[in-house]
Amino acid sequence: MRALLAASPPDGPAYDLVLLAHIGCAVIGFATVVVSGVQAHRLLEVPEGATPAPSLTSYYAPSTNWAGRVLYGVPVFGFLLLAMSDRAFSLADGWIQACLALWVVAIGLAEWLLWPDERRLALALAPVGPAPARGTAPPADPAAPPSVRDLCRRVRLVAAVLVVLFAVAVVLMVAQP
Repeated sequence: MRALLAASPPDGPAYDLVLLAHIGCAVIGFATVVVSGVQAHRLLEVPEGATPAPSLTSYYAPSTNWAGRVLYGVPVFGFLLLAMSDRAFSLADGWIQACLALWVVAIGLAEWLLWPDERRLALALAPVGPAPARGTAPPADPAAPPSVRDLCRRVRLVAAVLVVLFAVAVVLMVAQP
């Protein structure tokens, strides 16, 4: 009888609150990924040489994407859920391992590709400062920065990949195969 009770899904207000925090972190974090991809796509639709509307460029204002970093709460609250589950769920469950692997890949793509390209895009779209003083050579940059269009294409592609990873993780979380 104890085995049947231990296998039943946990419940209670504390578990529900942690579950809501887990889901909330995933939704907020991946919503920022979707918005970034959509804004990058919209920027690509602006004719080359035309100035994009501030409503398009404001998303990429030079700052850190803190809302996206909420993704780090997903495994934190996930591990809390495991601890609170009274052995109904375990790290040995294949679907939990798969979801954790998907999260590691997603956060890796976000940290090493998406968020750095968002920062580069913010700098590329930022208003140009004052011109250098007459007779002063601009600083030498051995590596030419990627164009705004190239950055937008990469942001859009990485965002799309992250959305697919998120969708697969959601299916695994709900189905718990």
